[in-house]
Amino acid sequence: MPSRIPRRRGARSRARLHAWRVTAAAAATAAAAAGPSGATDQMEVDPPTVAAAVAAADDEFSLQGNKDIAGLDALTSMMQDLCIAVKETEEEVEDLKEAGGKLEGDVSSLQKKVEEQGKLLEQQRQQMQQQQQQLKELQTTVAALAARNDKLSESLSKLTL
Repeated sequence: MPSRIPRRRGARSRARLHAWRVTAAAAATAAAAAGPSGATDQMEVDPPTVAAAVAAADDEFSLQGNKDIAGLDALTSMMQDLCIAVKETEEEVEDLKEAGGKLEGDVSSLQKKVEEQGKLLEQQRQQMQQQQQQLKELQTTVAALAARNDKLSESLSKLTL
């Protein structure tokens, strides 16, 4: 009987494992046929017993293979789902990049408009300051003219008396 179980996981290793199980089943059957004395020199092996042991080992191997296939199918399905999710995420990223580009353009346009409005407001502020200065000058002139008018009116009233 082989001393160790093969531990690899490929197609070859599954075949080796199957061969190991068949050999182990045949050895176990031979040991059982030898009896309690352990004399295997003159053992007679019952072919149906060996066939049953080989069939059992083969069935176990087939079940394990089916489990492996089911596991691979599940992994394949998971990988496909992950690939779809990655593709959807990449598409969302592209959409967000496009939206970001549009927003950058909008922000740039708005910044230009704000700068233009700021310049216009600064011009209007300067004009208002100039107009206020002119208004103060006019008020001073009007006050001076009113004072002069009052003096002239007094002088005129003195002359007419």
